Amino acid sequence: MKTLAMVLLAALAASAGPDPFDPSSGDFLEIDLDSLETAAGTAYHAGDHARAASLYLELLSHDARNSRNIYNLACCYGLLGMDTLAAVTLERAVTAGFTDMGFAGMDPDFEAVRGSGFFSAVFDSLVEEARQRELAGGRVMMIETGCLVPVRLFLPDVQVPGRPLKLVVALHGYGDSAERFAGLWREFESPWFAMAVPESPYAMNGGSSPGYSWAGGAWGDSASRTRSWDLAVDQVMRVVDAVSEEIAVSEVYLLGFSQGCALAYDAGLSNHDRVEGILCFGGRLDLERNGPELLHEARNLRVFICHGTMDGMVDYSCGEGARDTLSSLGYDVTFRRFDGGHTIPEHVLPEVEAWLRM
Repeated sequence: MKTLAMVLLAALAASAGPDPFDPSSGDFLEIDLDSLETAAGTAYHAGDHARAASLYLELLSHDARNSRNIYNLACCYGLLGMDTLAAVTLERAVTAGFTDMGFAGMDPDFEAVRGSGFFSAVFDSLVEEARQRELAGGRVMMIETGCLVPVRLFLPDVQVPGRPLKLVVALHGYGDSAERFAGLWREFESPWFAMAVPESPYAMNGGSSPGYSWAGGAWGDSASRTRSWDLAVDQVMRVVDAVSEEIAVSEVYLLGFSQGCALAYDAGLSNHDRVEGILCFGGRLDLERNGPELLHEARNLRVFICHGTMDGMVDYSCGEGARDTLSSLGYDVTFRRFDGGHTIPEHVLPEVEAWLRM
């Protein structure tokens, strides 16, 4: 009986949770979640999806309602061919606030499991639930309104009085945020230029660390998504205007990653009279939007393209295709490949700084 009582007491103690009076009980609050998330992303882009899944699980144990990272975990399971875990985890991401099933439907990370009957059934049910939620919430209308958006502006530590600065407008990717993408500034060895990092306007998941998209619109409404993209191009140039009122700007460059790369192409080409060059990381050049006439007119643009050979989100051939198309038209194109995935490689940044000095 004494042994049984001790077992019961131990079980009760375990179920009671941490001792609130233990000085070490709050040590978990000091865990660097940003570093953990970076490590998970690095493992994902390196193709070590099992390691990435483990890190995302650890990350979520401290932030269980982060729908973006739950979705990332589902992607890891999809890439590993684990259909049941991919489906269940995607469902949990939706429960936590992930809403963009259109994006999930096109995400190549799930290609290995789309043929699974279980995954397909769960996915279809999530799409139908999203449709029903939209219907229950009333008809969605997308209306243009004026609003204020945050822009993070970074200036070099040392400036020559009266000398204008080159301005780099850095455009984050889908599901990212200006706050996280602004970390790029710290990766430059000694930035001598100004960098503005605008926030895209459309929240696309919930949790404590939300992500954003440059394109929005009602479910299945291609017209509103197209219009939202047009407005994103306008927003980029409004950022240029606003920053130019704050500081003296000599030249304007647009740097974009992934979805932000597509935006840098579109905004730079359509405003080639105001933009000196574009820096394109892991993205696509839309030849339907940017037709032959515009491409011919914008040949004054300098272009820096960098793409990973193992990019699982935007195929490496997209980078090569943009290089070949623009080079054939007479553009000044610098192309850099690297052995890696969907990321901006740190080792290329010194070359970016040198390219900007030209």
